Amino acid sequence: MKSPNNTRPSGMSFAGAINYLLATKRDDLSIRQLGLLMACLEGRQTVRGAAEKFRVCKPAITRAASRLAEDGLIERKPDPSDRRSVLLCITATGRRLANNFAGR
Repeated sequence: MKSPNNTRPSGMSFAGAINYLLATKRDDLSIRQLGLLMACLEGRQTVRGAAEKFRVCKPAITRAASRLAEDGLIERKPDPSDRRSVLLCITATGRRLANNFAGR
């Protein structure tokens, strides 16, 4: 999409992002997983907070987080302020992927 003054928006185009994911063999990430990864790039997320942000149930975020953790893109860490909660934190590998996807 072009901005009103017809300049290219910052960041990577959608087609460029898809090509990047294909080139890095990350073509099997779901939209939800990619969204969660990008949210973790902004800062630590709780499962509950991410579920509210994406307007989905907590198990949907848990499944996405499990897959990202299996791929080494995020880590689960105990929340020091709430022992019942888990923080989803991006790893260095996840940060590189997310930054490249975002065109940074």
